[in-house]
Amino acid sequence: MSRNRAFLAVAFENYAIVVVTFVGTAIVSRMLSPREIGLFQLAMLFSTLVSTLRDFGLTEFVVQEKHLTEQRLRTAIGMNFVISYLFGGALFLLSWPIAAWFREEDVGKMIRIMCISFLFIPIGSVTIAYLKRNLEFVKIMKISIAAVILTQLSILLSVLGGLSSYSLVVGSLMGTAATIIGALLVKPAAVPLRPSLIGIGEQLKFGAHAVSIFGLAHIAKIYPEQLVGRLMGATNVAMFSRAGSLVELFQMAVGRAALTLAMPVFSESARNPDAKRETASRQATALFTAVGWSAAVFMFLMAKSLVVGIFGSQWTEAIPVAQILCIALACEIPFLYYREMLIAFGFIKSATSLQTIILIVRIACFTAGIQYGLIGGAYGLVGAAAINTIVIYGYLRHHGLTRSRMITLVLAQSATVACAVGIAAWCYRALIAGPSGLSSIDHIIYLAGIAPIALAIWIVTMALTRHPTWHVIQPIISAIQRKILAMR
Repeated sequence: MSRNRAFLAVAFENYAIVVVTFVGTAIVSRMLSPREIGLFQLAMLFSTLVSTLRDFGLTEFVVQEKHLTEQRLRTAIGMNFVISYLFGGALFLLSWPIAAWFREEDVGKMIRIMCISFLFIPIGSVTIAYLKRNLEFVKIMKISIAAVILTQLSILLSVLGGLSSYSLVVGSLMGTAATIIGALLVKPAAVPLRPSLIGIGEQLKFGAHAVSIFGLAHIAKIYPEQLVGRLMGATNVAMFSRAGSLVELFQMAVGRAALTLAMPVFSESARNPDAKRETASRQATALFTAVGWSAAVFMFLMAKSLVVGIFGSQWTEAIPVAQILCIALACEIPFLYYREMLIAFGFIKSATSLQTIILIVRIACFTAGIQYGLIGGAYGLVGAAAINTIVIYGYLRHHGLTRSRMITLVLAQSATVACAVGIAAWCYRALIAGPSGLSSIDHIIYLAGIAPIALAIWIVTMALTRHPTWHVIQPIISAIQRKILAMR
């Protein structure tokens, strides 16, 4: 599969997931209270952390391994079973102390139920990793879309059945089940079923570094919400989470798609002696900032309508926090791919040390800021993002993975595009006053007026500035135009 086709498959998958999740979240946010959603968020923090540790670098090992044999695949499966059961069992036992930490018994119960997934996840993990290695993202797309649809339907039916916070737990389990079944249905013949532990030492050594990198990254991600949960309770966790949902929408729609492709593409470049490292970094920065900066500016200016329109009027306290988190997102975007690039080019020890620095900075800044409430905590994350981006750039430049001259030009082009989108959104706000009330429909209509204008401005500015990512975007736009003309 070509890179462009893989990009289209991942893009379609992520936009489909965003739409389905968007609709499901909007409905459930009106059916459950902030406290009910907050309880699930607290349980999910630790479940997703252990899930990240459980992978133990399996996906990265399969994707980047230059000589991937059947025996190594069997060993990967065997190691995944062992690690999954160990981490799942540890989380089950820790559920009681975690519940005591947050003073919420329901959090422990939810964690114990979610531990069921650790019994079965290893069945399909290697298959998904193998498909990513070979850029077979069409198959992954079908599995992911089916899983998210089943997740949202299960949540909705469970809420209607009166399961409250536990509805979200049911949805999580059903999504995992759909992913496992889908992986079995599309499993390539080259992927064995029988596990093995022969040669596990090599993979454990790689996994130890990978799990420290991604584990530390996830700890840095969940630290703010768990501290809010401890100091301020489940309701404030939900408010902080919903504020961060605007950033999550970007991550799902763009960040996840780009990062999904990043590791295989970087690994392919690393295996090619003629490929230039700086070119790969330049292309990645161009893609992230072209979309990310414009999205961050748009979300900052339209935060009120986005929050109320999507989640409802009960979440208005999240609006100022959401705006500040958009600034933090803008600071992080230029080198969001740093982990994947360092691992792909063999600098895994540097990736570990860098991730440790990032974690320390994030914890220190957020801890200092949260003393002044949710808004103070959000500003703390802005400071952490700015500091960490500078540190990341230093690491990438030290290893010859980027150059300041190339990056500066790309950033200038992306900034121009973002400014154009921001000016359009600001003028729209100045000319057309937003809804004075808190009706979700009014805010959605208001957004519907500016969204196509902002998109048109973005496309035109991308073309005029000859942005490096334009050659990826243009074929997609041309294909859409052809289909529209064909329908006529």
